[in-house]
Amino acid sequence: MRFQWTAIASAILALSLLAGCDKDEAAPNAPSAPKAPENQQPEVVVPADNRTLSSLDMLTKGFPKFVAFRNSEAYFDRVRPAGMVGNEALWMDYFSKNYDGIIGKVLLEENQDVGKNLPVFVKYKEEHPEKTVLLHFNARAKRVNQMLKDMMDGTFFPGHILYQEGSKGVGDIAEAKGETTLKVEDADKFFHMNWRGANMTYQGGQWAFIVNLLPDGKPDWYSGEYVYLTGHNIEDNTLQAKRGLYGTPVRSFKAGQYVILPCEGGSSVGDDDFNFVYNYSVDGPKDKSGRNGIDALVDFLGKHFETDLKVFDGIAMDVLQVHEFTSVDADGDLVAESGLGMPNVELRKGLYEFAKKLRQRLGPDKLITVDGQDMSDYVNVGSYFNGMESEGWPFHQDLEVSEWSSGLNRTLYYQGDNVTQPRFTYFVSKMNSDVDRNKMYQPSDYWRLFNAAAAVTKSVVAVSSPWKQEDRSAKPPDKMFDELVKGAENVEGGWLGQPIGPLVRLAASTPDLLEGQGVEMSDSFISMFSGDRTTFAKNGGRLAVSSQKDATLFRFGPVDTKGMTDITLFFTISMDPDKRLYDDMRSELIIKAYDPSGKVVGGAETGGLVRKGLSDSPIGKDEFEVVVSYRDLKADELTLEFSTTNNSVMYLSKVTAHNAPDAVYREFEHGLVIANPSRSSDYTFDTSNLPGMTSPGRKYKRIQGTPYRDEKGVLRDDSVKVNTGQPVTAPIQLTHDALFLDVTD
Repeated sequence: MRFQWTAIASAILALSLLAGCDKDEAAPNAPSAPKAPENQQPEVVVPADNRTLSSLDMLTKGFPKFVAFRNSEAYFDRVRPAGMVGNEALWMDYFSKNYDGIIGKVLLEENQDVGKNLPVFVKYKEEHPEKTVLLHFNARAKRVNQMLKDMMDGTFFPGHILYQEGSKGVGDIAEAKGETTLKVEDADKFFHMNWRGANMTYQGGQWAFIVNLLPDGKPDWYSGEYVYLTGHNIEDNTLQAKRGLYGTPVRSFKAGQYVILPCEGGSSVGDDDFNFVYNYSVDGPKDKSGRNGIDALVDFLGKHFETDLKVFDGIAMDVLQVHEFTSVDADGDLVAESGLGMPNVELRKGLYEFAKKLRQRLGPDKLITVDGQDMSDYVNVGSYFNGMESEGWPFHQDLEVSEWSSGLNRTLYYQGDNVTQPRFTYFVSKMNSDVDRNKMYQPSDYWRLFNAAAAVTKSVVAVSSPWKQEDRSAKPPDKMFDELVKGAENVEGGWLGQPIGPLVRLAASTPDLLEGQGVEMSDSFISMFSGDRTTFAKNGGRLAVSSQKDATLFRFGPVDTKGMTDITLFFTISMDPDKRLYDDMRSELIIKAYDPSGKVVGGAETGGLVRKGLSDSPIGKDEFEVVVSYRDLKADELTLEFSTTNNSVMYLSKVTAHNAPDAVYREFEHGLVIANPSRSSDYTFDTSNLPGMTSPGRKYKRIQGTPYRDEKGVLRDDSVKVNTGQPVTAPIQLTHDALFLDVTD
């Protein structure tokens, strides 16, 4: 049985807080430093680890599969749900009965209160070796108080983080703890941050690093001092600073010192959630042991997985990104680089080097995943990871699944031969907070499509907490999504069994609007392509696209769409490696559609985030099928624009276009999953004889849905109306919906 809830225990363990570096004086808006005797992980007795990944149920059992996402962490170390916080027995009972594994934080890197999770996570793995346990780790940045402690004990050093360009100081600085006024040449460079191309202003304070220069003009990293800036005066070029915070040493500085700015990678700008960003540049400064930031972070994680995390099955790398900062000093020369060269190229190469070295350090029997719902950086990690995490799906605000085809592109790329085996990709049942979370977690067409996409791509569902942060008294849900546990039968996961056929894209079985010209590569088809300083030439059965520019940008069309509501296009694409990067690194392909007036067509516009008309996919040197689809068409023709920062040769083949939505199905040992993401076109599924079926003629019934009582006590029957439990006796028509069907013969 799934989702059993034991009675709430009477005793709740009080929260214990993460200790920060000792802080002599609190800075306004500075990161909080909870008081504790020491900032250390709990002592954990680690058993010998003789397992391999082949022993995990998550990698061997059937579909659907699901694990607990960070609710496994939050339910134990925070103030929800009622009765479980700090109660090890209750926590263990809940997560062992209801999930096939857990993903959560146990290291002191981002949240202040996760340290006490480690012993209970280890015990969970000891008692349930068949279950998967992954560390969730912020790979972009670390909380400032913990990073400063790590710098003082030699785990990291100041050159291992990224900086923005600052200003040269004026005059000497005396050794004095407390409030200090610093004189600089240009105070206007402070209290700004270049974030995703925008010059953002800090509303609170800002951290800075004062550093003397060596005779060669480079920073003397070991003689520097971190200070917290509370204000600045542009007219007289002064900065107000607090010194000696978090136990950092206070030093004196000669005239000519520099004041530079650590890049901040917290959840927002201007609050007290400060995190120092790791420097992934291959040319980043090295410490006395010869380690750059990549080496130091690999050492940090490697030592944990060799000791207190030895029984863990791997690591979920969160926000492994470098693209947010478009003007940073990555090589430690006190000058910020920008543009397509440094820092982007060197930082992107650094992500690849990090992935390679981490895999070498952890070995083949640890799972490593990386964010995949936004492709900006995860395409750079080569084949060293086992798969991706999608936080929400297709991305974390797309409740309309407007990017269905793009989501499948991203998922299938990392479920193919482009990753380290075994493959492990998961979708987090989480959406952005701009959308009402209370509505998101009700059974609905969105969640049926979400779960269907996971099943047909052989991905795992990572169940996230359905409550807002302020819902402190809520209990764990009394049920899972019906599709995951076979509805009212409430069975173990895996009830569909293994796939017995491939994922089938049904649009491909409809007539090709291009009449085969994109397969033959006819002259008339090639004439549909255009681009400035770009050539298009037939290369065997492929079209070779060569750009003489720094990036590739070209158009294809127009494609006649008169009278259509949906169109789905298939392209088989490969691309030579970017000459500025490593051969095994991939590129991000962006495709946009335009109507004759130049207006962007399709895409997502939901939850406060607009990704209008955007389709995307990873591409690399091996051929991969890229699918794009557009719905609710109103234009008589479309023109597609292809772009990527890689300017090497791109190859296209097997191009077809279809007047149909991107409906899909997949057969399993004990069931069938069907899905149509479109709202503008129905799709009728003849479940006994779909195109390309491996086992035609099987009989099915719908699962029996169950009512859902939400956190406010309202009984909802959304699932019951769709999942009726009735036999399938006629073709099923779906619009923006999906079904999990049970075999009856």
